[in-house]
Amino acid sequence: DNLRYGEKTLHCQYGIPIALNIGDLLIGEGYRFIGEAELPKHYIAKMLMIASSCHRTLALGQGAELLAVKNMKKPLALKEIKSIFQSKTSPAFEAALAIGAVCAGADDEIFPILKKFSRALGMAYQIKDDIDDLSEIDGLPTQPSFCCSLLFSIAYENGSPEEKRILCSFLQDRQDVQRCITLISSVKTIERANQLYEHYKNKAIRSLSPLKNAPLKSFLRKIIQKICN
Repeated sequence: DNLRYGEKTLHCQYGIPIALNIGDLLIGEGYRFIGEAELPKHYIAKMLMIASSCHRTLALGQGAELLAVKNMKKPLALKEIKSIFQSKTSPAFEAALAIGAVCAGADDEIFPILKKFSRALGMAYQIKDDIDDLSEIDGLPTQPSFCCSLLFSIAYENGSPEEKRILCSFLQDRQDVQRCITLISSVKTIERANQLYEHYKNKAIRSLSPLKNAPLKSFLRKIIQKICN
């Protein structure tokens, strides 16, 4: 995309080769920090496995979105959008929390809980991100990822035959932008998106029920508040 949170993306400012190289550098730095951590070797091995596994899942999720955009003839179904979100966003939360848990010497039973928590929180975060993007709609409809937003899929799923036709037509020619935006910004679309957002936020809260570590549970609840509010 050409814009991210209202700012020009790196490749638009400096070109694709430089942007790719900087991304590769930052990934390498992350693995270097883990490798140089002053921790037992088996901790470092576990941290590297978590980072590499989440890194791979995230890249596959982003790849699924790129493929969907390339071959898209009609808006993706909600379940397809959720699957992409689950892969491209949740692993970032999981990597951060699970690596921290390893550093702290956490018991094995904590990691499945962190995984469930991350999956729910990642979904809530991505849905909120899609809703927030509506406040910066200028230029957004021209960006490839716009067609892979949750709101686009909700508008299509709940639309009349004529509204579905308008949205499908937009995917092909990127014309009639204003009518497309009107459909996606409708009250019923936003309400449905907010319902899903609240569902996954509450799911993240419920996932913490099995945690016996009270300070950790309190900390993770604060993360939900920080991310979602």
